[in-house]
Order: sequence, then structure tokens, then C-alpha cells
Amino acid sequence: MHHNVTEHMQMMEKISLQVAALQSSANAILIIDLEGRIDWVNAAFESMTGYSSEEALQKTLSLLEPVSIRTPIGEMIQLCRQSGNLSKGESELLRKSGESFMARKSITPIQSTLGWISHFILTIENTTEQRRAQAQMRYLAEHDQLTNLWNRKSFIAWLEEAIARQSAANGRIAVLFLDLDRFKDTNDTLGHLVGDRMLLEIAQRLKANLQTPDTLARFGGDEFVMFIENVPDQESIDFAVNRILQSFVRPIEVEGRAIFVSASVGVTVFPQDGKTAEDLLRNADLAMYRAKAEGRRGYRFYDQLLEAEIQERVSIQNDLSRAIATKDLWVAFQPQIDLRTNQVIGGESLLRWKTGMQRQIPIGKVIAIAEESGLILSIGEWVIRESIVQLQSWQKRGLPMKVSVNLSAVQFNQQDVFGIVMSLLRNSDIAPSALKVEISETVLLNRSTRVRETLHALHGAGIGLVLDDFGTGYSSLSYLQEFPIEAVKIDTSFLKGIGSNGNDEAIVRGIIKLAHSLGQRVVAEGVETQQQLDFLRDFECDAAQGFLFGHPAVAAELDQRMVLQAAPKASAASA
Repeated sequence: MHHNVTEHMQMMEKISLQVAALQSSANAILIIDLEGRIDWVNAAFESMTGYSSEEALQKTLSLLEPVSIRTPIGEMIQLCRQSGNLSKGESELLRKSGESFMARKSITPIQSTLGWISHFILTIENTTEQRRAQAQMRYLAEHDQLTNLWNRKSFIAWLEEAIARQSAANGRIAVLFLDLDRFKDTNDTLGHLVGDRMLLEIAQRLKANLQTPDTLARFGGDEFVMFIENVPDQESIDFAVNRILQSFVRPIEVEGRAIFVSASVGVTVFPQDGKTAEDLLRNADLAMYRAKAEGRRGYRFYDQLLEAEIQERVSIQNDLSRAIATKDLWVAFQPQIDLRTNQVIGGESLLRWKTGMQRQIPIGKVIAIAEESGLILSIGEWVIRESIVQLQSWQKRGLPMKVSVNLSAVQFNQQDVFGIVMSLLRNSDIAPSALKVEISETVLLNRSTRVRETLHALHGAGIGLVLDDFGTGYSSLSYLQEFPIEAVKIDTSFLKGIGSNGNDEAIVRGIIKLAHSLGQRVVAEGVETQQQLDFLRDFECDAAQGFLFGHPAVAAELDQRMVLQAAPKASAASA
């Protein structure tokens, strides 16, 4: 008798432990009879559903299921009853408040001592947060985190689906690859926070100008890509691209600053420019780079000739990298003449490349590739060094020469130009006033604090600043007042009209008069005829350079000319 009591107590203790385990589970647990009525619930059921155990007992499971859907729990019970095995599923359930939640459910049959199924255990796990986290992870994997546009992977998937649709319908797709012009310079100058705000604004404008904004993606950096399905003809594509470019007409307002941004777009058309998403994107990218090479602020359609052009640019870039190491680059000096004395007063340093007779590459193209690739940073510093070395040689020989060096916007935006120039000058004992720095209006375009401070520092050190290609850019007159410009160079395009074009003559006269009124010197470049020279002298232009006085040459040729100039003075002194 005592033995039976002990066994009974042990069994009761075991059952109590099992009930306690069920009660402490984080998942809702229910015991259901064969009719689908609830016989028992744990505490987690009450907190998960909002129903008390008294409210749930003897109710059917329809208590938890939306009226608008079928009864998946009932179906799971039937399946479990027929097979005698565990049944699983996931569906939407309702709390007492009417709020829905996603639940993962499992139903297990309970067999009686006689071997038949008497009840079921239903376990409910709330998967709402888990699903939300999975959805968030999926969203992050598919979208650009800054702009919330599609990323590259997602865009390619959407484009492949569009290709399949249009292949079946014999339709066409236009793919547009858009890259902002000189955005890296703006980003480096104004900071990444401002750059990010600009990208967000641009993304919103592009979406507003697309009829189907879901086809827009950001590939990273300043690259945006989009496609347009079922385009009937090129005129429709032109219209769509111009609509996109309208996004950049208005300046972007950031922290009280109006920033003008432009873009270059490359366009490919399925199926003639590519049969796959990767081919279309690659070719659109090539077309975009061609649009940049042609002056930016526009678009270019892909054609097969672009392949050869791009390959040539890559080849030039690779050869240029080697030329720096093998010292195949050299500096030519174009003489600059004082128009009052007719004496050589200095020269402009010009980059030259020993490429051989089989490959003559325009130096403007070389410099453009150097700027795009970043090679201009090392090349530009080397040109400054070579120019100072030559100045030092002339100074030791008593030749009073001054040299102008050209610096690009890339150098100002990515290098410590002032630090580099002053370090090279200190190492050479050359007076800063012997060096002139020539800049284009591109350097001044953003009016950044960095550029402004650099220019004022150079000017303060005694280095003269010369504004090159004056009159060919934007807001030229304001630059003369805002920045410490010592001299302006009249662009050669205006000189070509002297003697035949009254407008060009008026522009040249106006530039000379304006610069002189502001205390600045004027240098005319590209002088090729005596008529041009006489005109410039008549209107008191200060200096000139061009083929009339001599082609760019090695320093030794200028040496000879300077020696001849100095000879009469030396003779007079000895007499």
C-alpha cells in the first residue's frame, strides 16, 4: 500500500512539473478535444491573444481566426487526426482586440491509454517580429541604403524580367546610365554630408521625372541607372532622356548654398545594343563616358565605335602611367613676349610626351585622360618641379625669366597645392614671384572655401595668378573681383577674328580695358599673324605668346634667345 502511494505521489509530482513547464513556455499552448473545443491554455496564450483562460475554455479555434479566411487550424487538426502525425502551418491569427499577428502553429495528437486519439496539443509561436526583421533584411539587401532606390542586384533582376517580357512581345527597352559631372570634386570640397543630401535630392527629382519610378536604381557613388520598357522609337527615348536631364536645371539648395549639378547619360536599346542585362549596362556605361568626353551635360547613344574609342583611352592611360616611370614626358616652354619692349620675359610650361612617330596623340586628349584617371596629380606636381628646376638654371645664368604652370581643378580639389608649390620653391631658393600659376574658370566654378583659401595663400606668398582662357566660361567678370587675379589671358578663339570679325575685336578691346581698369595685366595667347600683333599693341595689350614668336620648345632654345637679348645690354655696359 505504501509503495502505491509513493508511486502516485511521484506521478503527481511529474505531472505538476510538466504543467509548470507548459505554463512557463514563451509560446502559447492549448489542449483541444476532438470537436475542436479548447480544454486548457497556458499563460502565454493569455498574453499573446488577450483572451483569459475563462474566455477561451470550451470555445472553438474560430475564436482566433479572421472571418474572411478559411480555417487552416481546423484543416491541420483533420490532417493530424487522419495521419496520426504532427501537423505544421503558418497563418494570420487575431487577438481579442482585433489586431492580427502572424503565427507558426504545430498540432500534435495525444493518444489515450487505449491507443486512440483523444486530444490535440496546439503550439502557437508569434512570428510577427521575426517576419518583420526578415523583411527588413530583405529590403536592405535589395535597396540602396542612402536613397532607398533599388541597388545593382535588384535592378538587374528587374531588367532581366523586362527583357523576357519584351523578347516575347518583340518590344524595345531603353537603358539609361547616368553619372553626375565632377561630383567627386564637389563631394571632396563641400564634404560627404552635403554630398549625401545632394544625392537624396537628385534621387527624388529623378523619380519625379520617370513615369515608372520603380525602374530607377542607384549603383553607388553618383551613378543612377533606369530603364524604360516598350519604347516605340528613338524620338520617344530622346524625349525621356531630356525629361530626366530636366532634373538638373534647378540648383540644389543645401545649407543656404545653391549648387548647380549636371549629368552625363549613356543610352543603350534592347535588343540591338545587347541581349542581356549585363551587356546593356556595360554598353550604356561606355556611352556615358563618351558623353563626358564630349563635354558633359548631355547624353550619347551607344554604338560599336565606342568600344574602340574606350579601348584606346584605356591604352593611352596605361601608356601614360608607364611614361611617368620611364621619363618619356618632358616640359616644353612657349616664349612670352613683352609687347612694349619686344623682349622675352618668360615662358609657359607645357606638357609633352615622346610617343614616337607611329602614335601622335593631341596633348589636350592626354591631359583630359590624365584628369579623369587621377594621373594629373603626379604629372602636375612633376611639371611644377621641372619648371622650378629650369627657373633655377636660368637664375644662375643671370637670365630674368618667369614661368607659368597650369594647374587643373582636380589638383586644387584633391591636393594641397599651396603646400606642394611652397615646398618645391623652398628647396630651390627661387623667389615665388618668378612663378605664375595659370588656372581655368573650372577651378573657380564652385567658389569653394578650399579653392578660395588656396588662391589667396598663393597670392599672399607672391605667386602671380593668371586666369586662362578668359571669356570662354561663365561669370568671368565676377571672378576678376572675387579672386586675387594678377593677369588674364585672352583666349586664342577671339584673336582669330581680328581683321575679319568686328565682334571678336570688340571683345578683345573690352577685355584689355576691363582688366587694366582693375589693375590686371593682359596676355594674348595664340598670336599667329602680324595683323593680330599690331592690333594688340594698338590697344596696349601687355604681353603675348603664339607661333608668331616661336613654337613650344626645349628650354635650350629659349636660352639662346635670352642670351641674344642680353648681349646688347652687356656690350653697352662694357662700352
